[in-house]
Amino acid sequence: METTERSSFMVSPEFEAFFDTLLEAPVNTKMCFDSIGRAIAFLEKDIPIGRVDVKIYASQNAMQPEGERIKAVLYQKGKKERRASLHFAFKTEVGGRTAFDIYAPLEYIYSEEEKRNLEFMAKQLFVFIGRARAAALFDRALSEDGLTGIPNLTTFYTHGSRLITKGKLFRYDALYFNVRNFKYINKRVDYQGGDNVMIQYAHAVCGFLIEDEMIARLGGDNYVALIRRDRTKDFLKYLQDITVEVDTSAGVQEINLSAVCGIYEIEEHIKKMGDVMDAISTAMQAAKQVYKKEYVYYTPELSKRILYEKKVAQEFVENMADGKFITYLQPKMNLKDNTVYGAEALARWKYQGQVVKPEWFIPMLEKDGAVCMLDFEILRQACSIIKNWKIRGKKPVRISVNLSNWNLHSKTLVEDILDILGEYKVEPEYIEIELTETTDYREYSIMAELYRELKQHGITTSMDNFGLGFSSLSMLKDLDVDVLKLDKAIIADIEDDKEGYKNQVMIRNIIDMAKKMNMKVLAEGVETTRQRDFLIKADCDIAQGFLYAKPLRIEEFERRIYT
Repeated sequence: METTERSSFMVSPEFEAFFDTLLEAPVNTKMCFDSIGRAIAFLEKDIPIGRVDVKIYASQNAMQPEGERIKAVLYQKGKKERRASLHFAFKTEVGGRTAFDIYAPLEYIYSEEEKRNLEFMAKQLFVFIGRARAAALFDRALSEDGLTGIPNLTTFYTHGSRLITKGKLFRYDALYFNVRNFKYINKRVDYQGGDNVMIQYAHAVCGFLIEDEMIARLGGDNYVALIRRDRTKDFLKYLQDITVEVDTSAGVQEINLSAVCGIYEIEEHIKKMGDVMDAISTAMQAAKQVYKKEYVYYTPELSKRILYEKKVAQEFVENMADGKFITYLQPKMNLKDNTVYGAEALARWKYQGQVVKPEWFIPMLEKDGAVCMLDFEILRQACSIIKNWKIRGKKPVRISVNLSNWNLHSKTLVEDILDILGEYKVEPEYIEIELTETTDYREYSIMAELYRELKQHGITTSMDNFGLGFSSLSMLKDLDVDVLKLDKAIIADIEDDKEGYKNQVMIRNIIDMAKKMNMKVLAEGVETTRQRDFLIKADCDIAQGFLYAKPLRIEEFERRIYT
């Protein structure tokens, strides 16, 4: 029977000291290398070792997009041979490896037993270096964002808590910011290009920082920051004009990025980073969805409004079933003869004993598409009103109903509209469908097809808020729409002392172009006789606004047109 002889080295005190030193090595690559050097020194008493080098090659991965290359001298004593006496290599992850070169002292030749022992030593070093590298990557995963390499939310909380301990946090402003319209950038440069944009953006934003300030990525295009209060205004300005470059099939493109931001001036009594996060999240939500501004500062009133919005959203479905949503009608006036051209159906909510205007609940319902339920409820009520007029022998006027662009995702939208008209026995000529212009190409294509289908069924169509989007004019050639509704912001600017003339020229040209394309033009938000007179001279067809009437209850509207 064969027996395996164990070398004295394997059980020597030197080896035990070597191994004990490795076990105590910190889980940090640089510090681990230092411990390895001390550990090898114990073995050198048994085996002459001139020098030990390590080379680590790591392939690209999510944590290390550029891979990793490490070369280090782990141990050196005196002079060494020019060529390594021994070379040991071990595979790591796919395409990666760790290699050790062991040099004997000058003119020393290792025995076979010494070679085996040094190979065993190399294997131990490989294991402990691997442990240190894994721990380093784990620490990075806990503290850094995987895509950009900048700090993550955990590190943001840790840094803020450290400033709280030092009594310095109240000197900072906390910010939550989001890259504006980043989804369109992804469509423009594809998602891989979008990742590249985000990496450049993150590092560009971090370039603003000074000592003790921090920016962290939450994921997607969302970031948080701690900025010294006296630098906040400069930082907000900086966020609005960041340029990055990305390679595309059309060559290198420059992309200008801006941000929407919620800000909290941290107060001295704050002792938890969770309170800071709650405040900037609230301010951010208000900036994006309530006020639609570049930035909004947190106030206690904002929290009350957000809580109110959540409560409203929860009660929406129940209130819908209880008939708490009602329709008001705002007259549309024919500018040629000052007669009633039609009406727009506008939703009102009987909420807690008060009639609430749409600006207080429509934005909430737009967040998740719940607004579609309201759209069809108002369409049903409009059809019911027309049916009632016909039963009473009154000549109906056309009622327009605004549908949210959320409805464009429905494959049965036209069919659903026609079903409601059929249910109430309302002819298509009495209903007008309004949609808001879009800059989303996919929605634009769906909208163009929808307009064509509705027109085929005799339903009038209109484009709401025309003139605000950058693509307004280019859209018209492909949209078979009956009525353009000029946004009230454009009408209000007619009387602006500086820009009024330019807006008048623009409106005249839009009206002239629309008429050549067989479209009517309606001006929203007409509030003064000066605005009305200009629109008449510009040959606008229809006007709507407080100059003529505010949105009216059904009975008030009927008194206006039938008496």
